[in-house]
Amino acid sequence: MSKAAGSISMIGGSDGPTSVFLVGSKYKEKNPIKRCKHALMIRKHRNRIKKARRSIEPGTHTLDETICYMKEHYGMREADHAYPFYEVYIRRMRFSLVQREQLDLLPKQPELTDFHDKEAVARWHIELDEWEKQAEAIVEKLSPEVFNMDYRLFILDQGEDGSMQVELEMNRGLIVTQYSGRGFEPIQKDIYRYYGVSKEDIVKETERYQNLVTIIAQ
Repeated sequence: MSKAAGSISMIGGSDGPTSVFLVGSKYKEKNPIKRCKHALMIRKHRNRIKKARRSIEPGTHTLDETICYMKEHYGMREADHAYPFYEVYIRRMRFSLVQREQLDLLPKQPELTDFHDKEAVARWHIELDEWEKQAEAIVEKLSPEVFNMDYRLFILDQGEDGSMQVELEMNRGLIVTQYSGRGFEPIQKDIYRYYGVSKEDIVKETERYQNLVTIIAQ
C-alpha cells in the first residue's frame, strides 16, 4: 500500500515538491554530467514554482460548489461502491490520512539507515511489508468515533483517451486528482484553481495554497 498511499501525499514547504528532488542529497552523484542535469532540473522546477505563485489570485469556492462545477463543466459523475477501484481508493485515502494525523495509532515504521547495504535494504523491505500489513489491519478496524472520514469520488471517463479520478475528503477540504491519458492536465489545474485559495491561505502559505502551487507548476 505504500506506493498507493504515497501518490496522495500532500507536499509542503516553500518550494513545493523541490523537497522530493532533494531527498537523498547526501548521496551525491559522482557523474558531473548527471549532477549538472540534476541541478538544471531543480532550477527549472523552482522557476515554474515562482511563475505559479505569481499567477495565483485570492478567491475560493466550497467543495460542494466545486462538485457542481465539475459536473456542469466536465460531465463528471460520482462513483460508488460499484466502481471497480472505489474500495482501493477509499482505503488508500484512509490509510494516508491516519498516517498524517494519528500516526500514534500505528506501530513504529521500520527505519533504514544505510541505503548502500544491500542486505540491510532487503531486510528493510521485508520488515516494511510486514509493517504495512499490521498498519492496514489497524486502520480497517478504526471506528468512526476514532477516525472519521467523508469520502467522495468523481470520474471523468473518456474511453480510449483515458480517464480522470477526483477524490474529495469533505471534512478536511482535500482534493486529490489522478489521471491516465492525454488532455486531463488542464482540467486538473482548472479544478484546483476553481476551488481556489483565500488571501489568508496565500499569506500563511497553507497546505491548500501549497497544493495549488504544486499542481499549477507541473
